[in-house]
Parts: sequence; C-alpha cells; structure tokens
Amino acid sequence: MGKQYTFYSYYLVAACVLVFILQLAFTPSSPLERDWFTYLFAVTPSLVLAQPWTLVTAIFMHGDWSHLFFNMFALYTFGPYLEYKLGAKRFLGLYFATGIIGNIGYALLSPSTFIPGLGASGAIYGIAGALAILEPNLPVSIIFLPFVPVPMWMMMFFWTLVSLWGTLSLAGGIGYSAHLAGVVAGGAYAYYLKKKNAKLLDSYGLDY
Repeated sequence: MGKQYTFYSYYLVAACVLVFILQLAFTPSSPLERDWFTYLFAVTPSLVLAQPWTLVTAIFMHGDWSHLFFNMFALYTFGPYLEYKLGAKRFLGLYFATGIIGNIGYALLSPSTFIPGLGASGAIYGIAGALAILEPNLPVSIIFLPFVPVPMWMMMFFWTLVSLWGTLSLAGGIGYSAHLAGVVAGGAYAYYLKKKNAKLLDSYGLDY
C-alpha cells in the first residue's frame, strides 16, 4: 500500500477551532471588562508595530461562529486540494504568508486604526486566489447559487471585486482590505509558480 498523505490543512482547521474555544473561555462576562485576549492576539492597526506577533496570531482567531464556520468550510474544501498540488511546505508557506500579508493590508488600509482585525480570511483568500490561477476552470458552487457550478476564476473575480469595493469605500465590519491583500498575494505566487514551471518544461522540450 502507498504512503498515506497527511493534510496539514486539517490541522489548521483544528487549531482555529481550538483558539476560538479559548476566545469564548476568556470572553469577559461584562462589557465593562477589558477583552485582554483579543487585545493581545488580534491585529489592532495602531498597535501592530508594538505587537508584531499579532500578524500571525490573528490568523487563528474569529469574531463569531458564522465567521469561523465559513472560513473553516473554505479551508476544509480548498485547502487539501491546493496542498496536494503544491506540497505541504509550499502550502503552509502560502497560508501563513498570505495570512500575514492580509493582516498587514488590514493594518494599513482599515477605516479605523483602533478596531482589532481577526480571522483566517487573508489566508483563505490567498488559497482561493492561488487556485484561481493554477486551476481556473475548477468547478465550484457559490453561496448565492449553490446548485450552479461556476469556474474558480469567475468566483474569485467576483469576490476580488467585492473586496476591492469594500476597501476603496472604507466599508466597516468586514476586513475587505485583508481579503484583497490575501487574494492578490496568493494569485501572484501561483502565477510565479506557473511561469516558473512552464519555463522549466520548455527548457527540456517537454509538453504539458
């Protein structure tokens, strides 16, 4: 029998769920109490230079159950597919790099410098953006049309436009700038890999 592949995507899902449970455990019982867990580990633009570790820790935090569910559903769905295609090291590098870049985007472009940003959305958009370049015709269903598959590139084109609109309009409540930074970084990395592999194949006179 062949060696069974270990998907680190599933460990990332488990880590996010565990951190969310910790968030619930440390949530203040009174609105007058300070939420020190969020203060220490979420990205607050005005504090990011003093708390650089939050660029990483915020990737594992989420605002509520729905935020956690949709991010983890996307990670569980797209993560293993991309991880198998890229390999574990490249996948993990992409996940953390786009998550950090997404948080930097939030810190730089957030409409408020005092509202903490948290969530794996930058990394999720990075994964989806990479897949849109590497597998543009991969059929996927979107939440508004669950039974009508569309190509991966079309779905991500739509969500990238939404993220761009949210960033430029300074819309609050959702970290659009983190989404935008993540998807651009993920797409750019995938484009680089695609061009690099094409040059390697051409140099040896091989066909795709």
